[in-house]
Amino acid sequence: MDDLSAALELIEAAAATAAATAATGGSGGAASGAGAGGGSGGSGGSNSSNSGGAVSSHSHSAALLLFSRGGAQLAFEAGDVGAAAEDLARAAELCGGVLRGEGPLWESRKFMSSGSGAPDLSPSLWYQLGCAYARCGRHRDAVSALQRAASIMPDHPVFLHELAKACQAAGDPTSAVAHFSAVLRLQPRNARALLRRGLALRCLRRYEEAAADLLAARRLDPGNPLMQLDMRALGNVSYIELCAPGEEDDMYVITKY
Repeated sequence: MDDLSAALELIEAAAATAAATAATGGSGGAASGAGAGGGSGGSGGSNSSNSGGAVSSHSHSAALLLFSRGGAQLAFEAGDVGAAAEDLARAAELCGGVLRGEGPLWESRKFMSSGSGAPDLSPSLWYQLGCAYARCGRHRDAVSALQRAASIMPDHPVFLHELAKACQAAGDPTSAVAHFSAVLRLQPRNARALLRRGLALRCLRRYEEAAADLLAARRLDPGNPLMQLDMRALGNVSYIELCAPGEEDDMYVITKY
């Protein structure tokens, strides 16, 4: 809690200053219209991050700070996921969905797109926004954000896995099966993806395939009680949350697959 409070205090002051500068540095009407209307409000438009024009340096700086503050809320156990979702959504709006710069200390470089110049934080921005929405129960919004992350890094198994989980939670087992299958092409021994795909297949009444996935998951991770599901006893269960969105065990993934 102390670490979170200290991080948020530092970011709070800087974000407020940068956001105020971004709002007053150009057309005030366009800035406030974009903030209140989700990108469609500023008809004068040249400074709106969603208008297709260049994003001002002040807006980009504010977006970086909001990204850091939202990421801090997600990274620490005491964080507020609702506040994280608001910060990350506002960051995406301010930067037009494209964010570059040095990530905060708790940000993993595996979620950044490589290339020349400053690191591309856009995949991480959309991924973290999707995870924040998912934790808030806004599953369809989570799907949209995670689709953006996966479109930038289409072979990233973590993005695909969280996207599949969000589709499953949103009641779309068909899309969930497709995305879990993409994960399993990259990580054939991912027992969690197998278990979750098995549940999605069961929702589609593809019972033989579902049973095969659940059995394969059990064989891959026999010591994990979460994998010991009996399909006959599941009733109307459509998915099981093995961990919170964004908290897949990285070491487990690295050592197992």
